Amino acid sequence: MKKLAASIILSLCVCVTYAQTARSLFWCTDSLQVEEIVSETADLHESVGHCGPAVENSHMALRIYFDDSGCVDVYSKSGRGMELLEYKWNTTEGQRDTLAAGCCEYCASGTVGLGGIALWDGDKEVRLVATKGRAARVGDTRNGSYAEMIAYGVPYMDDFVDISKEYGRRAGLAKKAFTDNGFYIVYDRDGEEPISDGFFFTVGYPGYKGDDLQKDLLRYGISTISLPSTGSRQEGLRVCVSMLKDDATFARLNERLQAFAADHPVK
Repeated sequence: MKKLAASIILSLCVCVTYAQTARSLFWCTDSLQVEEIVSETADLHESVGHCGPAVENSHMALRIYFDDSGCVDVYSKSGRGMELLEYKWNTTEGQRDTLAAGCCEYCASGTVGLGGIALWDGDKEVRLVATKGRAARVGDTRNGSYAEMIAYGVPYMDDFVDISKEYGRRAGLAKKAFTDNGFYIVYDRDGEEPISDGFFFTVGYPGYKGDDLQKDLLRYGISTISLPSTGSRQEGLRVCVSMLKDDATFARLNERLQAFAADHPVK
């Protein structure tokens, strides 16, 4: 039986490279900022500030719930100020009316808020029920900040699989398929350190702007997110590897990329 570490990472460093960022994680008992909370108790969302680790840029803030829900919630802003460390997510009606403070508009109770993370066993959704605890982390990179939640010991298809490594493997295979067909990696380093493979990676194609590349790849059955649409000033695309799950899927991806490259030769 292998240990599973299902990791959710919210990063506001790549998609909004030039925006100011902040991160926040603290116990409700003292409100002192920390970079990590590790606990064998899988549900601490009522004991940890803003229910789990959070990250912010000048446009919005995001948080991950410290429980089995996999919930990702959003804090909306009316202005471009940094508010997470000041208001700690929860604002009063008076602060919103007089100071134009932001607020959390989604009702996350019984839902997944803005969105959620879960596994799929081929027939049904599998929630991230951690049997060996959780770890919440926040930190800074060269260009921004991130918040991360790791669930340990999640039962999945009669085994315990290391999901973090699985997504890393998928990203490595997908990157090779793109780079073998003329694409290049847009964000490949954080300072002097190479960026490790994970849930997303970024690519570009010579002579293409992000929005145009996104549209043309759709004609070949490849869905991506353009970097300009996320607020980045870099041209390129974000690629998610969550649906690339078997050899047949990777074979289809490679065939479609080969067709695209043949129709759009690099000059």
